[in-house]
Amino acid sequence: MTEENGQIINTLMANITALVALIISIVALVYTIMAYFLKSGHSIRGNFSTASSIECDDKYVSSLTLENLKDRATVIFKIYLKIGNNYFLELEDNSDKPIIIGPFEVYQKNYEPIVYYSINTDRIKLDNLIDNPKVKKQSFYQLLMENIRLELILSAGML
Repeated sequence: MTEENGQIINTLMANITALVALIISIVALVYTIMAYFLKSGHSIRGNFSTASSIECDDKYVSSLTLENLKDRATVIFKIYLKIGNNYFLELEDNSDKPIIIGPFEVYQKNYEPIVYYSINTDRIKLDNLIDNPKVKKQSFYQLLMENIRLELILSAGML
């Protein structure tokens, strides 16, 4: 009986050791996958708010907040607000000195009231598009990744 009990205990210990090693391996695999997704690609969360002023008749973008959700720096050259399907409103052009948002950092910018919106010399009214909740609005960033210019559209909501 003691020899059989010894074999059973040895087999049980070997199975427990294998199970513990398997659990540790799975935890290490999950951690490695999460660390990879934290480093790969770009993920930026953006919010903007609109305001009106007595200085102008049009609504304008009064503030912009960008949050880098990745564990690596992101370089941004231009920031647009895409209104509907066809309209791009340029908020910032930093082609000479791009914005560098570090890992998990937040970039926040407040804008002054505008005089008016125009295309070439024609004045345009965007109030109906900016105020309409049915019109989809997105922040549009031009990024630099490994010396290749990419254009990335990221969803943003209104504050």
